[in-house]
Amino acid sequence: MSRTVTTTEETPAPPIRARFSTAGALERLDAGDLSLLQYPGSELESGGHQVWLRRRSEKVGHTALGLLGPASGATVSVTHEGVVARGSLGDVEWCLGWQQPADGLFGWGLQVTNTGETVVELDAVCTLDAALTPWDALRRNEFYVSQYLDVSALGSGGGTMLAVRQNMPGDVTPWLALTCTRPVAGWCTDALQLASADKTGLDLTADLPSERLQHEHTLAGLQCEEISLAPGESDTVGFRVVVEADHPTASSDGDVELVRARLAAATWPVAPAALPEGTAVVSTLFGPVSWLHGEDLAADEFLTVTGAPANHVETGPDGRPWAYRAGDAHVVAGSKERAVVRPHGHILAAGEGPGPHDTASAVTVWMNGTVASQLTRGHADAAPLLSVRRSYLGITHAEGVRVFVDTGDGWRLLGIPSAWAATADSASWWWRSGGHTVVVRTTLTTGELRVDAHVKGGALPLLLAANTGDSGHDEGGLLFSDGRASAGGWLTRRSDDGPVCLRVPLLPGECPETDRTLVESIPRLEGPPASDALAEFLPWLAQDAVIHYQVPRGLEQFTGGAWGTRDVCQGPVGLLVAAGRADLVREVLTVVFAAQQDDGDWPQWFEYLPERRAPGHRESHGDVVYWPLLALGDYISMSGDTSILDERAGWVGEQDLMPGTPIREHVRAALDHISTHRAHDARLPAYGHGDWNDSLQPADPQVARWMCSTWTAELEIKVFSTLAEALQAEDRGLAGQLRTMAGDTQAALREHLLVDGELAGYAIMDEGGVELLVHPRDIRTGLTHGSLQMIHAIADELLTPEEARAHVAVINDHLDGPTGIYLFDTPVAYHGGETHVFLRAEAATFWGREIGLMYTHAHLRWVEALLRLGEADRAWRALQLVVPTGLGAAVPGATARQSNCYYSSVDAVFTDRVDAEARSSRMFDPKFGFEGGWRVYSSGPGLVLRLVSEGFLGLRWRAGDVVVDPVLPHSLHGLVATLVLGGTRVRVRYRVAGSGTRVRSVRINGVEVPTVGEPARYRAGGARIAASDWQDALSVVDHREVRMDVELG
Repeated sequence: MSRTVTTTEETPAPPIRARFSTAGALERLDAGDLSLLQYPGSELESGGHQVWLRRRSEKVGHTALGLLGPASGATVSVTHEGVVARGSLGDVEWCLGWQQPADGLFGWGLQVTNTGETVVELDAVCTLDAALTPWDALRRNEFYVSQYLDVSALGSGGGTMLAVRQNMPGDVTPWLALTCTRPVAGWCTDALQLASADKTGLDLTADLPSERLQHEHTLAGLQCEEISLAPGESDTVGFRVVVEADHPTASSDGDVELVRARLAAATWPVAPAALPEGTAVVSTLFGPVSWLHGEDLAADEFLTVTGAPANHVETGPDGRPWAYRAGDAHVVAGSKERAVVRPHGHILAAGEGPGPHDTASAVTVWMNGTVASQLTRGHADAAPLLSVRRSYLGITHAEGVRVFVDTGDGWRLLGIPSAWAATADSASWWWRSGGHTVVVRTTLTTGELRVDAHVKGGALPLLLAANTGDSGHDEGGLLFSDGRASAGGWLTRRSDDGPVCLRVPLLPGECPETDRTLVESIPRLEGPPASDALAEFLPWLAQDAVIHYQVPRGLEQFTGGAWGTRDVCQGPVGLLVAAGRADLVREVLTVVFAAQQDDGDWPQWFEYLPERRAPGHRESHGDVVYWPLLALGDYISMSGDTSILDERAGWVGEQDLMPGTPIREHVRAALDHISTHRAHDARLPAYGHGDWNDSLQPADPQVARWMCSTWTAELEIKVFSTLAEALQAEDRGLAGQLRTMAGDTQAALREHLLVDGELAGYAIMDEGGVELLVHPRDIRTGLTHGSLQMIHAIADELLTPEEARAHVAVINDHLDGPTGIYLFDTPVAYHGGETHVFLRAEAATFWGREIGLMYTHAHLRWVEALLRLGEADRAWRALQLVVPTGLGAAVPGATARQSNCYYSSVDAVFTDRVDAEARSSRMFDPKFGFEGGWRVYSSGPGLVLRLVSEGFLGLRWRAGDVVVDPVLPHSLHGLVATLVLGGTRVRVRYRVAGSGTRVRSVRINGVEVPTVGEPARYRAGGARIAASDWQDALSVVDHREVRMDVELG
């Protein structure tokens, strides 16, 4: 039975509440309303918080035993304070007791006794996966929480303590300090420092590194000095924690005496209480784990494991193959899985139509043994039918569906396989062990999730165990050594001599096949070798874009489920444009406009499934209101369908959902909202609550009030211009008004924000004048150059050719990194989490995502700008950096990474923010280390697809007209692309000469068609085929597929 111990005395310090499993593991540990644990223990395993006793051996590595949880082999007794656990490690008897002397204080006391006949050398380690975050927020994403936890070593030498500060901007700043009663010999700050080579948990065989790493698995760990015990001797060590509800200043050595005073004011037991014999801990299949990792396959066997021929083979550092394509499968060797930081994962989705709906299902599979997890139907945040796998370092294992095999020495948990293969709707694993191979296959259809397992080479017992989180499922007895289920929510399926199958039904009766039309409709490339990497990657990008559209979530960003207003108007719309599905773009727009609030604005995100819509206004960044208008303008320009303006869409009121009105009224409401939210110069938009880079929200609300974002102003110009062109025939008066507004904004931008020939990122504008930020004149932020304002000005053709070239020169000199374009020329200053100028940019501790400066979304806009400039070779090289294999080929320092998914950032391997500032020049060294960031969940895949179809291939449908405006390097001479254009499948062959931009001729089925020039500001423009000429050309060919030849010169 779990027991709860609660501190009730009212003190300024937060009350500590601890709940233990029967094996002594902490299932919850809270300080007030904050969780102190990220990965709590359970009846099955211990979690991230642990006290380790180690027999030291410098030669063979220390022998470590975790004293909490089912792997301890202990007996556990209950005290009025908590628990006391007793056990032994060889000839050393140990006793560990929970200590909680007052609010804001807790810890463990450990006593060790040498019962042997020789001297033993010991030490103890305490690890605490501190969160300092409300439980609900923590469970939305532990990685995100870690990115804002500052872990600092305070004091020096043996007096070192670790301070953990929750930097996330808020009303208070919670803080704790982990201390030791004996001198400290080592410490750590992140679980990645202790991760085992196979990422199956923590490896305590070596001393703690005593170096700071701020990654995504915060783990404060202290190692005490060596304890030498002669026969019969005893000694003690204590690990004690002080928690503060609010610590406004950054952690510093000045905190050391305050912590010591707090500890000294409390009465701590010298040693754990002497109690009668307790209850023996019951071991489980997850504690201690007996692993079975697959043996490496011979190269020829690995290359034929799926039965399909191998193509696009990747090799590892030793020259052996470690990934390839086989048919529609991506196949990976266990050797590559061991080399990556982020394990290979994949999201399978199933749905009866191309669009999102409440019966769409998704499941996440992981190469390293979790064969299914986070099975959802409808909304990604709905209660999952299978639990979420939360840590990629193996802090916990009892999640999702796990597979065990008995090779003769008991059940063994399958870990890294010999090989793994992923397709759009399935994943397969092969574990070779001696003469046997365990084969597992997971498939997802609209009707069910199915996991099948069998053994080749002779029968072996198999066990499938699924954590459903449903207390009605109580089949977990096989997971405990005594056979009695002590943890609900498990389904198990066992076979002793044959195949075994686990099925989770999703829909009753006969179910339709999953609709794959979107993935099948995206551009396909073939031809010159220069196109191979992108051609291989495009179907996987389409898969990621479909996930973002239908069941939005990612591998690291596993929660989500809603549509970001800004995101859906870019990524899914880009996917649908590339797939030639204007009808679905219209459907998306009707849903987006139905999410508009009756104040004219949109929320930052909204629920797109009808049954989850609810009233209430939410804040959004100042740019969000523009994106639906831009998507609408693009749609009308593409389709010529102005009838959408008469489509009725509902409204979201503060208290109620309101009846629908024509979308043209929504447009006017949005424009009214924009007109009332202006900067000091009313020609420019107000900053509001932020722009695209929300990490730069000002720490001072007064600064935010007077700020203007250049990027938002540029977006406003583009939106007004695009919408004016789209509405010209429908509403000439509104179109004229929009053009005037765009002209006014552009005039103000040039007057205030383009200074000394360079665009500023922001400006603070008030009666006192204009202060430029992110500009050579910036005296506030430390940032001299920013890419976003430059990239978008070029991509939207807002600059003269001379100005565009000048800004490209700035980018070349200060912002062009080996992995892509950086957001700024230097890191934002870090002050221990204190926010002086910006909120999240100064609070984050992890050097990654937008904090790490190379955010792929911005880089894609740079590719767009290069296409506008006609820089065909450079644009193509820049696009290759988004392809994982292309990045690896171009950047020597790129670390191994999964090669069939989109990465939202590329993160230089600085240990923390301080290191990034000190060595910022290394960002520009291609030999420096660069890791892949978060995967799948992003508007980026849809943007890439649209860049390829409308940018590089240059094929754009415009209300019946066809624009042919490619930008291709000479290395793509002979490229053949197949895509859908205006509902017709077109197979296009390109003959590239000269600049790769000027269209010399267009032929359809061998017959040249008439064209007129398409204007472009920075390069030779393309050609436009009038709708009548296009239809005339199609009238004499088979409409199912048209052959087009485009000659560039």
